[in-house]
Amino acid sequence: MPGSANEPADTFSRKHGITVKNVSDQIEGIPLLVIAEIQSNNHPDPSYLESWGFRVDLQENLSLALRQLDEEDYSGIILDLWFSGDGGLEALMRIRPIFAQPIFVFASRFEPTDRLMAYEMGADDFLTNELSPREFVTRVRAGIKRRGNHEARSDTSDTLISVQDLQLNTRSRTAFRAGNRLTLTRVEFEILAALMRRPGCVFTREILLESTAQDPYAVLDRTVDVHITALRRKLQDSAHNPKYIHTIRGVGYSLLESSAGRTS
Repeated sequence: MPGSANEPADTFSRKHGITVKNVSDQIEGIPLLVIAEIQSNNHPDPSYLESWGFRVDLQENLSLALRQLDEEDYSGIILDLWFSGDGGLEALMRIRPIFAQPIFVFASRFEPTDRLMAYEMGADDFLTNELSPREFVTRVRAGIKRRGNHEARSDTSDTLISVQDLQLNTRSRTAFRAGNRLTLTRVEFEILAALMRRPGCVFTREILLESTAQDPYAVLDRTVDVHITALRRKLQDSAHNPKYIHTIRGVGYSLLESSAGRTS
């Protein structure tokens, strides 16, 4: 856990002038599943999270964790990057397709590529032990809150979207290119949906991240570029001669309304 894992929330608040009661009221009882090896020190302290109002289950067996996800309605998952040795990303790959709520990858140590891989595989945020306890909790809470707000907005959004030979169904969360189904991560789907809802419009990286219910200030600015690269690959698109996604240098991205619609 970042900072002092044993420092209670009230002590931390007095030190930094934060009113814990107001924060705890907002997150009281939110269920979290922490997937990590109990004997390791590479996971957030469940008792610390509980002191902020979360209801925490800790699971160190991936098969049992998958079963718990079927049986319990969790609002988020905190997944240790080094779970089962170096199996955190493999666990993320298995969990993401079946879990629609936020997944926070936690790493006590990591390489820059680990962060990018986690985002590409569908992580909602990447948390490290360099964060203060306050920021750690705030980012988990904010990620869960954003997802709830995003889902509420999505209920009133267009169900079927078509641009060129691309079709999206936001209710069934399916995507097709020329009649062939695409296998997209959650973030890839949300980015493509945002672009398709307003073809021809330019989206900054920050706006695209907001469309995925991620905090644009909590992740790397270039994270969206990783998702766009993966999305282009699945669309069989080219950055140099795009049919679908056009890069506007120094600004962001737009979806071409037609394959001949690119303007320099």
